[in-house]
Amino acid sequence: MRWLVSYADFITLLLALFIVLYAIAVSKKASMEEVRSAVRQALHMSPSGVMPLKRQQAVSTPYEEIAPSPDIEATGVPGKKEADVVDVIAVSRQIVEELQQAMFPLIKEGLVEVRRHDLWVEIELKDRVLFPSGSAELLPAASKPLEDVRKVIARFPYPVRVEGHTDNIPVRRHGSFPSNWELSAARAASVVRLFQQQGVDPRRMAVVGYGEQQPIADNATPQGRAQNRRVVIAIKAGPDPRQETGDRDGDQEYWPHPEQERIRALPPATPP
Repeated sequence: MRWLVSYADFITLLLALFIVLYAIAVSKKASMEEVRSAVRQALHMSPSGVMPLKRQQAVSTPYEEIAPSPDIEATGVPGKKEADVVDVIAVSRQIVEELQQAMFPLIKEGLVEVRRHDLWVEIELKDRVLFPSGSAELLPAASKPLEDVRKVIARFPYPVRVEGHTDNIPVRRHGSFPSNWELSAARAASVVRLFQQQGVDPRRMAVVGYGEQQPIADNATPQGRAQNRRVVIAIKAGPDPRQETGDRDGDQEYWPHPEQERIRALPPATPP
């Protein structure tokens, strides 16, 4: 039975091979675990390898209960800290819910439309709810829907932009406005002025007049022109970073002072 000697040698070598492979695997696993631990510590990652970026659950909660996301370390706004971060998606949903409850009758009639985006909310009001034809003076019936919007705006202290839109019918030659540009801007300004009189901070608001330049329907039909004559109130669901100041260099505000030179040099002229 000479083959037993060769068989025993083979089994011994095979056993040694598996012992070596196991030792290599264990050492590599330990080394890789040390690398993973170092990477997780450097990137502030959880043990599962996922970056902890928790967001406020987007549910209907009162505005006072919407807390900033504690795990967001960079807000994207120079000088702002974690405590200033607001979950804009949750805020926008809360704004929409309050507007839908307050303006449900007009929404049902098709006179008001509320649209939600992740970063802002739009309230579109048809001009026949607010103004007489060709005029920027608010109708008495406009006070109720605008008061409903004003109450929501007052609860969310964020930027508000009021946009005026018209159809493509030219204004009367001897009327109060030389063109639809002025008419649309004046209508938006009337809404903003009413909000200011009702206590909304004017620094939060802006007036924009688009005239006939952004139609949402065909101006060739009376129905299309009626849809194009509208006022849109856009509420940003969070602070405006352009109005924030931060510490860029330790002792300077993020936005330069108006008297500072904003353009250092003009680019070289390109030959025609």
